[in-house]
Amino acid sequence: AQPAVVAPVAGGVRLINATPIGEFQNYVDNGWGIGGDFRWFPANQKALSLRADAGFLIYGRQTTSECFGAGCRITVDITTSNNIFSGLVGPELQVPSGPIRPYVNAMAGWTVFWTQSSADGENGGDDVFETTNLRDNLLTSAVGGGVRIPIGREVKIDINARRNFNGRARYLTRDSFGDGTNTSPLVRESEVNMWTYAIGVSFGRF
Repeated sequence: AQPAVVAPVAGGVRLINATPIGEFQNYVDNGWGIGGDFRWFPANQKALSLRADAGFLIYGRQTTSECFGAGCRITVDITTSNNIFSGLVGPELQVPSGPIRPYVNAMAGWTVFWTQSSADGENGGDDVFETTNLRDNLLTSAVGGGVRIPIGREVKIDINARRNFNGRARYLTRDSFGDGTNTSPLVRESEVNMWTYAIGVSFGRF
C-alpha cells in the first residue's frame, strides 16, 4: 500500500500598520498591531491553500490622571484603548517556488471594534476597575496580496497589503470623552474601511 499523503501546512506572524480610508480617516489616525495566519494545502497542492487569519490593532490609546473620592485624596490613572480584532478565512493562490513568491487571497469573516477603559493606582499595579465602553461586531471581507522571499529552507520574509471592507460601525475615538466632564462619550458612526500593510515571517515548505 502506498503511504498516505500528508497535506502540508504553513503559518506566519506579522506586524501591521492600518491606514483608515474614506470617512473613517476623518476621525482616527493610523493603527498598529500584530497578526498571524495558518494555511492548509490540500493533498498534491502547492499553489492553492485555505488561509485562516487573525489580527489585533490599536487605533488610539490615552492615559489620564483623575481624582477619586472626596477631596481628591486618591489619584488613579485611567487608560482608554480603542481596539480592533478580526478573524478571516478564505482561499489563497501563490507561486510556490522561486526567489520571490507572489500571492493573492480573498477572505471573509468577523471584525469587532471595542473601546476599553481601566483604572489603576498612580504608581501602577493591577487594574482596580475595568469596563468596556462600547463594542460593535461586523461581518467583513478583504482582498490582498504580497510576496514571500525565502531566507531559509522553510523560513520566508512576508510583505503584504490588504484592502479591508468593514462596512459601517459605531465606535469611539481618542476625543470621544472630551475633557472628562461629559456624562456620555461621543459615539462616531461611519464606514470603517481601511488598508493594512504588514511585514513578518512565514514558516512552512511553501
